[in-house]
Order: sequence, then C-alpha cells, then structure tokens
Amino acid sequence: MSGKFKVLAAGGIAFLGLVVVVFLLLRTTAKDIANDFLAMIGRGEVEEAYGFITPDMRAAQNLDVFERRVEQLNLVNFASVSWDRVDQQEKLVKLTGSFQTKAGEKFPLEMTLVIGADGSWLVSQFGPPAPPPPANPPEASAAP
Repeated sequence: MSGKFKVLAAGGIAFLGLVVVVFLLLRTTAKDIANDFLAMIGRGEVEEAYGFITPDMRAAQNLDVFERRVEQLNLVNFASVSWDRVDQQEKLVKLTGSFQTKAGEKFPLEMTLVIGADGSWLVSQFGPPAPPPPANPPEASAAP
C-alpha cells in the first residue's frame, strides 16, 4: 500500500467517525436528555445530573441546594417517567407528564430544556407544573 493511500484511508475513516458522532449527537433529543437526567438522580448520581442543568440554574443553586430540591421533589426515588405533552420551539422544549417512584407513587412533573452554547440540551427548569390561572374572577360588586 502506498503512503498516499494510507493517508487517504485514515482520513476517510476519521471522517466517517466524525459523521457517526455528529449523527448520534443530533439524534439525542431533549426528551432523551430529560429521561437520562431523571434516571441519574434515581440512581443516586445527583452530582452528575447537576452537570446537565444550565449555567444560570447552577449559579442560582449550588450542588447542596440542588440535592435538597431533588429530595424534596422525591426524584431521588425516580423509577420511570411518562410524558403526556411535548411543546417544542426552536431552542426550547417543555415536557409535561408524571414520574413514578420506586414505591409506585406518581407525581406530576414539568421540565424545560434549552440548547446550550455547545449545542447540547440542558435542563433549565424542573418541578411540579404551575397551577392553572384562575378562571375569570368575579368582579367586585360596587357597594350600594
């Protein structure tokens, strides 16, 4: 084999490897990241899950606060998740559904993910869904 052929073959293999990596990165959806994030917490890998939140969220809460929050939400006992609704915009995805604990309890859950500076999905919000706004409240009647 000539030297030129070896260089071309090595370059082709490297390019093919790059294409596969890019394909896998593009194939990873926000839903996949959300599921992985929750599974990490359920396995006790809270510090690793902390790495999947946005820099703004990390600035607002250190690891200790994050750990307390996932405990309060019972995510440390996470077993599975079911997403009922996926709202996707260009660089933001909002997931609404519920998760089940290892003991079989179900809790409502809402997560928002955004695309980070490196192009990967990051968790920007998670917790119980906000309560719906009140129906049109009756107007205060004027006093006679």
